[in-house]
Amino acid sequence: NHIGPEGAMALAAAIAPTAKCNSLRTLNSLDLSGNRLCGIRVGLFGEMEGKYHGGGIQALAEALTQSNLLCTLNLSGNHIGAQAIESEKTVEALGAMLASCGRLQSLDLSANHLRPKHVARLVIDRALSSTLNNLNLLRNDLQEGGGEAALTTCASEGRLRTLCGLTPRLQTLDLKGGGLKPWDAVLLAADLKKVVFNSMLCTLLLDQNHLVGRSYCVPSTEEQ
Repeated sequence: NHIGPEGAMALAAAIAPTAKCNSLRTLNSLDLSGNRLCGIRVGLFGEMEGKYHGGGIQALAEALTQSNLLCTLNLSGNHIGAQAIESEKTVEALGAMLASCGRLQSLDLSANHLRPKHVARLVIDRALSSTLNNLNLLRNDLQEGGGEAALTTCASEGRLRTLCGLTPRLQTLDLKGGGLKPWDAVLLAADLKKVVFNSMLCTLLLDQNHLVGRSYCVPSTEEQ
């Protein structure tokens, strides 16, 4: 739908606790993937286009801070971390919101240009005190060390089952042409070591990605 920052602000006003028809009281799932919430889009050759505007997603985060029923939130493909300075405010607002959503179980933050410091603020500092068990961090800019840092948290927190948004008892996993980088391979390898994900897996497609890089050591995780 590409609602953009303006649409995000309108949605925030509609679900705010002070709204006349407050739907926040019954909202348990929200999918805002690929909506250009920060005003950024990807050009024909993969370049970033548009002007970053974090006001919309910051307003949404503030509105959702009061949510007591939200269980599933999908913010993938919105380029939240694409701008060095303004994205810091956006990440801070999202972090405060995540800390207050006591029932959040599934969170998709894939393809958002998030860097290790963003992941630390959004997830690593908050996962231990949340109900989060399904997280997707693929296709971000974790760079060297970011994947390992996220995995350390996953290994120490039993509820955080996946960092790639996988569902149990997969038979086919098609990530062909997904733009995956070496740090994505670290996360994926850790997930696929778990019996809950690999026991029925027959087909894994990883061609047309960018998985070649320096050697990574995947920290051991207890099989679940």
